[in-house]
Amino acid sequence: VRASKACIQLGQIEIAMNFVKQGMQQKGRTPFLQKIEKQIKSMLEWIDLGNNQLKNHQYASAKTTFSNLLKEAPSAASFLLGAARSDIGLGLTDSALRLTKRILVQHAQNPQGCWARGQVLFLMGESKLGIQLLQEALRLDPDSEEIKRSLKTTKKVNQCIETAQQKMFSRKFAEAIELISFGIQHYQPTIPPKAPLYATLHTQRAQAHLRLKQYKEALKDCALVLYAQEDYIPAWLIRFQAQHGLEDHETVLSEVKDILSKFPQEEQLRKAYEQADFLVRKKKRIDYYELLGCSSIASELEIKKAYKNKALELHPDKLPPGSSQEKQKEAQRKFQLLGEGLEILSDDFMRKLYDEGYDPEAIRQRVEAAKQAVHRHREGYHQNHYYH
Repeated sequence: VRASKACIQLGQIEIAMNFVKQGMQQKGRTPFLQKIEKQIKSMLEWIDLGNNQLKNHQYASAKTTFSNLLKEAPSAASFLLGAARSDIGLGLTDSALRLTKRILVQHAQNPQGCWARGQVLFLMGESKLGIQLLQEALRLDPDSEEIKRSLKTTKKVNQCIETAQQKMFSRKFAEAIELISFGIQHYQPTIPPKAPLYATLHTQRAQAHLRLKQYKEALKDCALVLYAQEDYIPAWLIRFQAQHGLEDHETVLSEVKDILSKFPQEEQLRKAYEQADFLVRKKKRIDYYELLGCSSIASELEIKKAYKNKALELHPDKLPPGSSQEKQKEAQRKFQLLGEGLEILSDDFMRKLYDEGYDPEAIRQRVEAAKQAVHRHREGYHQNHYYH
């Protein structure tokens, strides 16, 4: 009984069954031995089930199966390995990292433990360490075809990633897209959507699409990332830029408000909100140059002349007698906008802000802020002059 229990805790379930059979031969089928036999048979069934689930990429089911086994034997290396492989398949790299550490603490030269941990590190973006551990796993078990395939695939994918980064730096974005796509497609079995590497590669490809103004393709990659990892901020930022490229500023403003409420400390999101708000207001603002009927490079004299001509044309008094209230209100609105346009475009500072994309409200805010800054500066000057 003691020997069988010890073997169960080591994950050596078949050996544990042999000890139970020996006990039954010597002492008969006692209730206690029958209970242990039943436990072992259940564990053997779970082991077969878990291994088949891993083979068929049913990682969520395998995780449940190996979790049940770990309840019976919390330190069994084979069960820890099964649970770690399940987590790797699901992209739960933090959990897999903890499990593989427990395996290697027991036996630092466990080839399966090195193999699993190498895969985890690679999926976390630690490519150099991941490949080193896979090489160590192959050194410990040079006949393992599984480890050989993993090492070969990982090296190939890593080469694609590094070359793609060089292409991005050289502004060869189409070539970078091709390399990243190759890396994604050739990682076996697949890169789990919840793994950091999945987010990194798809976001890099989205960035390359963005630089080529392939906005819809960029949005597709970002959607793949955010479906699995909603908190991956770089994908949100590229998504916003792609939507801006499609002139869909209102959608960006709505989305960035929502995501900013979930991650209020993210400074990049705050800047994205400010940009979206700016572009929405810019899109909605009146084109004063068009309203006045002059060029955007017109001089102040030309602007004032254009204003006089338009004022005569759009003055509410020019409406025919008996015009409806709606037409009168519309004429008054246009005439008021005309005056607003003259005010902004005939002032160098305000015109500069308008040309940069600011709307009238934002322009007035900045003018007021500039006035206050001048006022504070003068107060400081007088105080210093008085004391001196």
